[in-house]
Amino acid sequence: DCLQLIDVGSGDGALLRAATRVAGFGKATGWEINPFLVGYARLRSSGRYAREETRWHSLWDAPVAEADVVLVYGAPPIMQDLGAKLKAELRPGAVVVSNGYPLPPEALGPPIASVFVETPRWSSDASSCLFGYRWGGA
Repeated sequence: DCLQLIDVGSGDGALLRAATRVAGFGKATGWEINPFLVGYARLRSSGRYAREETRWHSLWDAPVAEADVVLVYGAPPIMQDLGAKLKAELRPGAVVVSNGYPLPPEALGPPIASVFVETPRWSSDASSCLFGYRWGGA
């Protein structure tokens, strides 16, 4: 049985490629609404479609119940609803990593870890924080 990663808001697919090529995930699927980023991600994953897939769909359609790990790059306005989706659909033991903004505590509980990440000077983000969660089920 292979580990499966789902990235909601997967952008150019860089984390999908890293998951399968470096981290040992058997399958990584991205959900992205920007068609240009979807096209670029698909081009970069050329020949690896069985393991790296980018779908041009809303994150609300992502089947997170299939995932061992879910990556989230969401803005504050969606975090409440996204937290509810994850709580309702994740399987016990699944890991969620949120970049930039935490999920509300009523979703998956408090983070089990948070890590400050310094970004390059030329990045549009001055810095970021990663929030890690493990869903125990409810």
